[in-house]
Amino acid sequence: MSSCEKEPLLPEVIESEVYDNGSAEEVMVTPTSDGQSLSYESWMMVRGVTKGAFDNRVSVTLNASMPNVTEVRDVAVWDFGTSRIVQTREAGESRTEGFVTITDSVLVYTVITEEFEFSYRLHYEVGVYDDGVTRQVMPYHYFGNIRDNGGVTEAADSYVDGDYAYARRIFRHSISVEFGGETYEVKAEVTLRRALGAAGASYVVRSEVTEKSVTAKSEGDGFLSTITVRSLMSTGEEREETYSAELPVGGESNYARACEPDCAYADVRRLNMTLEPVSESWEEYGKHVTLKRISENCVVHYNAFDLEIPFYRYGALFDNGVLIEEMACCEYDPASASIAAEDWNLENETASYESYRLNLEVSLPIGSLTAKGKYSGKFYFYE
Repeated sequence: MSSCEKEPLLPEVIESEVYDNGSAEEVMVTPTSDGQSLSYESWMMVRGVTKGAFDNRVSVTLNASMPNVTEVRDVAVWDFGTSRIVQTREAGESRTEGFVTITDSVLVYTVITEEFEFSYRLHYEVGVYDDGVTRQVMPYHYFGNIRDNGGVTEAADSYVDGDYAYARRIFRHSISVEFGGETYEVKAEVTLRRALGAAGASYVVRSEVTEKSVTAKSEGDGFLSTITVRSLMSTGEEREETYSAELPVGGESNYARACEPDCAYADVRRLNMTLEPVSESWEEYGKHVTLKRISENCVVHYNAFDLEIPFYRYGALFDNGVLIEEMACCEYDPASASIAAEDWNLENETASYESYRLNLEVSLPIGSLTAKGKYSGKFYFYE
């Protein structure tokens, strides 16, 4: 003989109403291998009529989970930029218990950087009572008041995975979330890796900087930056190598359009000078070294107008795949900027206006050197 079990048939409900509901104050917390699992009771009091009157307590157990994140991400560089956060919600699978349909919902909290991203997936369940006459969402807890605790990147030795050797760093991050009146911490450990080459070849396991320096060139047009790096190779060999980069500095000339200040020439007053960033760009230089061109404007402020004089300088970045380090460089000192020359030359004078040509030269110290930039432009002062 054989038999099979069938789900019990639910009675046909003629009329019904919910007159009370709630959830258990205590949330049961169970540690799991990848985080924490939560459960609690959700209940409703329902009365109504089938073939006879009923007054039932409908109770289900709702579950939630907060798995920690452990993932691997390939990256091209170790500079990840500023992270941003995106939150979304997803609906998962459902199950039925009597008149209650329980749906798995997921709050997805995604951390996005310029090089990689990862997501916390916070699961919680929602119960919906539906007897054909009365349909109502049962009380449930959800994740709220999420606080991003930030992350840190830790150095780690290079390793081999399959056919490739990888440089590696560990990114540790966490968030704090509230659920059922309690606060929980969820953690992420993301292994970030950069391919170094074939697994069979010698590769850098770890590197450290032993010395950095920058000195002015005798020509006076820039600096020489050096960095010494000690590396442990996969063969067990220890290497110490020095890399250098020339860093040009200088001012440029700004031949400007004619300007019509809203004042008389006799009222022109020079106030102060500031340095403002303009742009940055990267240039290939040599083995493991990249140059960064930094463009800035020295702004000479007058009471009725501002004049911009372009300057440039260079920085350098060392990157052997395992170690990334800014090389020593110098920056302009705007507080010590000075006017080397300021010549207002009258070119034309009529009853309605005066025109002048201004030739301006600015000296801007940087380290032990001084760069000079020029401005030349015509000014019309109307009566």
